[in-house]
This record gives sequence, C-alpha cells and structure tokens, in this order.
Amino acid sequence: HDDILDEADVRRGEATAHTLIGEKAATLVGDYLFATASVLVAELGSLPVVVLISKVVADFGRGELAQSAVRFEAVDYSLEDYLAKSFYKTASLLAAACHAAAVLSGVGASSQEAK
Repeated sequence: HDDILDEADVRRGEATAHTLIGEKAATLVGDYLFATASVLVAELGSLPVVVLISKVVADFGRGELAQSAVRFEAVDYSLEDYLAKSFYKTASLLAAACHAAAVLSGVGASSQEAK
C-alpha cells in the first residue's frame, strides 16, 4: 500500500507491484498477505505478540498520516517529526520483531525491552 500512496513506481531499483499488476490487484495482494501474516501470528498463541504486531499496524497508519500531512503542507515538519514518522513507518516493525522474538524465546520481561 505504501508504494501506491507514495506514487512510487520503483522501490530498491525494481518496479513496484502496482506498476506491474495495477493498483487494485496490488492492493488486494497486499491485503491477502497482511491477512495471512495476521493468521500466522495469531497461531503462535501468544497474546503479547499479537498485541505487539497490532501496534505495528497502528504505527504504519500513524506514520502514513504524518507523511501525508506534510505532503499536503498541512503542518511544519521538524527533524523530530521526520524521525517519528520514520519510526512509525519502518523501525516500529523491526523493534517489534526483536521484542516478539524475546517474548517467544521465554526470556524475562526485564530483558525484553531495549535500553
């Protein structure tokens, strides 16, 4: 969905899905992959991990909204705003993946949070 919203035809030197199969098909494929991943996370049987990943989905939306607000010049954009947007759109997923691995491995709560 991000490439469609950003109107990006190329990502990391390769044509984006929506340029190859169209926006509707790319959106449906993205929805299917998201739903399939959600089922796999739920099947892990760990509510804390489901909550972590759900927060990432909310972060994606928050980051996209922040980026859109700037695109339409609705707000001033500071370095702090840029870093927050980048966290929500990218780093949140990486942080949650590491946290989820710690939860699933059974390490204590004090070791699960990055310092």
